[in-house]
Amino acid sequence: MGAQWKVKHKEAAANAKGRTFGKLSKEIMIAARAGADPDMNSRLR
Repeated sequence: MGAQWKVKHKEAAANAKGRTFGKLSKEIMIAARAGADPDMNSRLR
């Protein structure tokens, strides 16, 4: 029974990382729509 719990915890960690990456990538895409120049667009800094 130990191996299935290892897999479950690894999957949970991978899912959490994926959610974080997804949220950050969405924020970057939305900020980039306002302008790609970081000097003019403070949200990209």
